[in-house]
Amino acid sequence: MKKGATLTSGILTTILFFIFFALSVLLVCTALDVSAVVEVVNGVDILQKLVVSYSYVAVAIIPILLAKFIPTIPVTMVTQILTFVSLAFSLWMFIWGIKEIKISKRDDAEFVKCNKTCAFMMFLKFVIFLYFLAILLLALLLEEIKIYTAFFFFALGLQDVYLIIFAVLVVISFLLFILPSANFHFATKKYNAQNEQGFNNQDVVVNSAGQEGLGQTFNTNPQQTMQANMPPLPNYRPANLNDQNMASQQVVQPQFQPQAQPMPTNISQPQANNYQPVNNSQQAVDASQAGGIVPGQDGVPLNITQKGIADLERLIRLRAMGAVNDANYEAMRQKIFTTEIS
Repeated sequence: MKKGATLTSGILTTILFFIFFALSVLLVCTALDVSAVVEVVNGVDILQKLVVSYSYVAVAIIPILLAKFIPTIPVTMVTQILTFVSLAFSLWMFIWGIKEIKISKRDDAEFVKCNKTCAFMMFLKFVIFLYFLAILLLALLLEEIKIYTAFFFFALGLQDVYLIIFAVLVVISFLLFILPSANFHFATKKYNAQNEQGFNNQDVVVNSAGQEGLGQTFNTNPQQTMQANMPPLPNYRPANLNDQNMASQQVVQPQFQPQAQPMPTNISQPQANNYQPVNNSQQAVDASQAGGIVPGQDGVPLNITQKGIADLERLIRLRAMGAVNDANYEAMRQKIFTTEIS
């Protein structure tokens, strides 16, 4: 499935918050009065405008709003705390952007497993979007903030573009939230639907009737045949190719193993199959050994039924054909072991 939306979000997150992290470092150094950094910032006009604009958007506007409702708040201390918080937060989001790129390269199963962490980060991105949207709306609707913001950016020579800057931040933050959220939602929904459909299709292969899947029924109790010079068998009936019900009848046979005898020329043989009459339990063991299934070995229950052996053989054939993967093979196998026992 496609993961391009998550990859795009990861790239945008990495670039945007790398810029914010670099500006946060310069802002912290300026707050700590690191002379070398202050000289560089003041000496480059575009760099100074970026640092001051970032300080207003990420730090200064919050104490301004708090002071409006709480006049006694220590604005300077709150500003210093938010300066360091913005540094840590931008670094965190930068690292998450790198991780988001790695997540987009996972296979389908691993991609949809990013549940709690990804959900929390998507919520955090939504909060960032609301924050930038609130700044834009306050700069447009709240008269006091509008005047203060216009005056602040007028001093930087950005009085004509600051609203455009806010709008761009709103659009970018919205994309950072909506792209991966939509990608995770649809990818998880599609992956779960595929798994559910695959399980239902495989469940039909070995159903209670044992007649679905390969388009035919496999009979684990073959019709026994007579050979020449043999004593008559109880309830023996010759096989009729036109009657499938007679071919599936089970006959209890005596406990002996007759040897093949030369066939007289005046007696016709009903069928070419060799007759080996055994009791039901011995017949089940021989049939299971012929198909590689031995009750009591490889996890097969000792009391597995004939139908269970047939279903298990059919499941092994489907696995060899590639119609059943390993995980679903084990699940269906355990289902047979728990239901098809005597």
